[in-house]
Amino acid sequence: MKSTTSVAVVEMAQAPAFGPDGAMGGLETRLPMALGLLVEAMSLLGHDGDGVRRLLDRTMALLGDDDADEEHPAIARLAGLAPWRAQRAIVFVEQRLSTNIRAAELARDARLSRSYFSRSFKMTFGVAPNIYVLRRRVALAQEMMRTTDEPLCQVSAACGFSDQAHFSRVFRRFIGTSPRAWRRAQGCGGRTAGLDPDQVAELVEDPSGLRQGWYGRLAMEVAA
Repeated sequence: MKSTTSVAVVEMAQAPAFGPDGAMGGLETRLPMALGLLVEAMSLLGHDGDGVRRLLDRTMALLGDDDADEEHPAIARLAGLAPWRAQRAIVFVEQRLSTNIRAAELARDARLSRSYFSRSFKMTFGVAPNIYVLRRRVALAQEMMRTTDEPLCQVSAACGFSDQAHFSRVFRRFIGTSPRAWRRAQGCGGRTAGLDPDQVAELVEDPSGLRQGWYGRLAMEVAA
């Protein structure tokens, strides 16, 4: 049976944090609530994963409000995305590279406000969401050009670029040369600067090393 304190905190987690005027409560109201939720989440570790996640979601919602970010920007700078949210972002992007991906959609999937998500995403991945998506599109294009004979217009469409001209501009921005020139230079068996499937799988399994090791080196290579 749940203790009185536990029941109270769970009720707090489920209660709306909005005032009668529809506005989010002030930080002086949200911080004690968030602290209570975190204490309760710690007590559930190891035996109620779903409960922990619900409490952490509520905590992030309380601290991730747009107004709170504007009043206290340090909150958004203190931590990046939780590992499970980073994993969701990776999978979300990988599954939709052929489509238009908006930061607002990523934020909604992570159940965070757009501004808080964008700042936390950059803390975790080292780049803004739109830059990360472009890099993944370029990496996929490199893999397709290296391993298939698809014409560039088909590569462009498969990687989610609006047209071949857009593809060429973005590719040159990150790689320093045109897609056609890069493809010629690779010949057979050239090394792509993008993530291969094994590396993507590694990120999905363990997002904690996003800014370290091979990904950090790759990010610097692509940005150079």
